[in-house]
Amino acid sequence: MSENQVDYGQVPAAPNSSRTFISKFSKGKIAALVGSAVGLIAVGIFAAFALLSGGGTQPESVLPSDTVAFAKIDLNPSAGQKINFVRFVSQFPSTFKGFNSDDPVGSFITQANLNDSINWTEAKNWIGNRYAIAGVESARGVEPVVVLAVKDESAMKYYFAKHNPETHFMMKSGYVLLSSNQSTLDLIASSPKHLTDNPLFKDDLAALGGDQVALGWADSKRFIQAERGLISDLASNNGLNDITKTIEAATGRFVLGIHFTSTSVAATFLTRGNPSASLKALSQSTANIADLPQNTLAGVSISGIGSQIADALSADNNAESLLSSIGIRPADLKTLFSGPVSLIVLPGINSAAQPLVALRLSPTNSASALASIKRLTRNGGILGSLTSQIQIDGANIYLGEDQNSIQQVIAKVRAKGNLGDLAAFKDAVNRPGFLVAYLNLEKLLPILDIKGDGRNFKGAGLVTSVDKSNPGSSKSTITLSLKK
Repeated sequence: MSENQVDYGQVPAAPNSSRTFISKFSKGKIAALVGSAVGLIAVGIFAAFALLSGGGTQPESVLPSDTVAFAKIDLNPSAGQKINFVRFVSQFPSTFKGFNSDDPVGSFITQANLNDSINWTEAKNWIGNRYAIAGVESARGVEPVVVLAVKDESAMKYYFAKHNPETHFMMKSGYVLLSSNQSTLDLIASSPKHLTDNPLFKDDLAALGGDQVALGWADSKRFIQAERGLISDLASNNGLNDITKTIEAATGRFVLGIHFTSTSVAATFLTRGNPSASLKALSQSTANIADLPQNTLAGVSISGIGSQIADALSADNNAESLLSSIGIRPADLKTLFSGPVSLIVLPGINSAAQPLVALRLSPTNSASALASIKRLTRNGGILGSLTSQIQIDGANIYLGEDQNSIQQVIAKVRAKGNLGDLAAFKDAVNRPGFLVAYLNLEKLLPILDIKGDGRNFKGAGLVTSVDKSNPGSSKSTITLSLKK
């Protein structure tokens, strides 16, 4: 059979079979198929250790171009990504104790207690190292399909015949595609184009960039259109009819990728083409927490939320009236939150002391911000009780537990120390964003009494940015960095 030919396979059901790979679908069809595939997908998590080069056909190349949702694990990526993956995992010897390099997947099955559901002795003869689950649009709505790379087609057919005789499957370009019914496989086989030809899919992956060990993608608009009836029924049954139109009006796509370096792992999430989720960030930077002391336990900074808050309140008469009744105007919030707002967590005076926590406002117009603070906290004001918890330091406004703790925070911040100079910070926070967060895991984990392999993590970062020239597009990356 040539590489692009399609081969169907269906083994007649055994009368007394107690094991089924894919059951006939009812209302829980997606959960049933995904659950059935979890074991087979799990067994390949370390299957590519011995291979140091990627290439070859990807799962998306055998799915229809109008596939609405797609997720895959690629354990045979590029050589560099594979090496980084191996280096990263090697930092956790206790987690992967007893690991057998001659049978990496079998070692994982033993540790994960999957022996009862997976006959690895037989499965390892045919299963490959790329796996995917997709939502394929059909006349019945979105149908789930499992895609598994195959090394030995004959061994695969024997495995299904022996263990899962009710399976509907189709061979295509080195993959076996599994579905709950034959008509979905017929649809896939007849598709003239593939997901790799979908311009939106290609553009979204280009925006994600780099080699990814794991990838997820979904077109929310087309998924909702295909499942409009199901969504309407769920809303009606749960008394949520009012939000049905809002859900049906959703647009855009979502992308998730997981990428390794030699010292970190990063999960990047993108929103694409969803104008209703646009954010008008005033500035994007890492400087708002990078200037904190190097022993900072945690820092979070967000910029540009003043206008967002004011606009949201102005559009909601009830919320605006409620705030007005306690003396707060949208204009006050717009002024106070016009610049970066930072949450700062620093070590206490000694190891036994509680951490110091403060909120720092850095408004763009400090004079106007101070006027708002004075009006809101003066005698009789609704926020008058907060006077003892607020201190002004130049253009910054600090809010904390009490005057003493705030003074300690200010003194430590003034002393600088440049958190941004740390290699762990640079690994975890490597680009500007309107939302930036950093956890100093090297300092936090001992405080939280985390032991073992967990101590190998050095820092964790979150960066969220928006593309002002492309409304509805945002990029969020969570990075865990390791000790070198």
